[in-house]
Amino acid sequence: MAAVAFSSVWKRISLRKASDPKNNLDVSLINVYPVALSNYIGSTDLIVPNNNTEHGTIVNERYKKWERNKRIKTQSYKVAVKTLDSYNFANVDFIKIDTEQSENEIIEGAMQTIKRDFPVIFMENKRSEAREAVQALSSLGYKHRTYKADMMFTKEIK
Repeated sequence: MAAVAFSSVWKRISLRKASDPKNNLDVSLINVYPVALSNYIGSTDLIVPNNNTEHGTIVNERYKKWERNKRIKTQSYKVAVKTLDSYNFANVDFIKIDTEQSENEIIEGAMQTIKRDFPVIFMENKRSEAREAVQALSSLGYKHRTYKADMMFTKEIK
């Protein structure tokens, strides 16, 4: 079984958490692609608030909110952007998305993969920011359950 991760800030994230023996995770089994996922191929700025790479975003609306808050200092990093579909992965079983407001664009850029493989999808949806993604998945016959700020989408395949 292989795991694939996409993170435009992977090298800035400490691997100590992931490789802690208590987590029972062998990070050598994870193929990390150092890109941001979206609905286009190119590059953009990743905006990071207060040196907290876990909350970085490529979404302008999120950045504009931070710009108005004088307590938030941001840094910008140029990052590559691709669609999930551009990787042509086969037999995708599970997709997890937690991307600080770009869930809609990621689902749009993964539609060929989703329509072909119908993976289980676990996605953050704080403040109902992923409305378009929820509608798109529902239109494909996905059902969802909500767990606090997260949603799990499944589709029965007949």
